[in-house]
Amino acid sequence: MSKIGNLALLLALSSNNDYEKMKNLPKINGKPVVGDKTSAELGIIDKTVDDLENYYTKTDVESKLAIVFRYKGSVQTYAQLPSSGQIVGDVYNVIEADKSHHIEAGDNVC
Repeated sequence: MSKIGNLALLLALSSNNDYEKMKNLPKINGKPVVGDKTSAELGIIDKTVDDLENYYTKTDVESKLAIVFRYKGSVQTYAQLPSSGQIVGDVYNVIEADKSHHIEAGDNVC
């Protein structure tokens, strides 16, 4: 049977509540996918809401990266990059390629 045929059969069975009567139910981590199971019940994740306090949000990550890298602007060529006064994290966009320094057009360098 084709993938489309299998999908049609699965949809037909699930729509008339006979899905659970199938002999070879799909399984996740050895547990049949039947009814409304949570990801924790299926063993996909074992994290609780309390565990999530140890993860960074998108905003957290962006703010930490902003501390590490400071965009200082664009220069036309590699030769125009400042040679003094920079601090760690200053980033410049180099518009033109410079093969002798392995810079491609549009590279950001620090």
